[in-house]
Amino acid sequence: GILDMQNYYVKVPFTEEKWVEAVELRPGNRSVVHHSIVNIVSLPDTVKPEDLITGKKLGRIGWKLIGQAPGKGAESHHHGTAKRIVPGTYFEFNMHYTTNGKEQTDKSLLGLWFAKDPVHHEVLTTSAAQELWREGQK
Repeated sequence: GILDMQNYYVKVPFTEEKWVEAVELRPGNRSVVHHSIVNIVSLPDTVKPEDLITGKKLGRIGWKLIGQAPGKGAESHHHGTAKRIVPGTYFEFNMHYTTNGKEQTDKSLLGLWFAKDPVHHEVLTTSAAQELWREGQK
């Protein structure tokens, strides 16, 4: 069969901003994970904990932390160059699964390496379009 993209959310567990110098996303079950992306997004305070695991898209686009596909490894930056993650945001795991006729589970992993030296250049990842269109509406 065909599965729609699935989105799962985990609140960023930091109480202060963190600078990420390297990041890696590993599929937990390579037989069914086609590719995946982790975005950093803001969600409304009204989102219930049970909504975070429905697989449905919540909130806005945010920005891309890392993408994973077969053959792609970790992303790292030079010392003093990093991506900033702020508290109060969420990791959005955007998952594309393929079916194989059997019930499967997946526990993909996100690894973060924090900058130890002062950061003088921030890496920014933005979308090509700043607006989200759904069914012909903004």
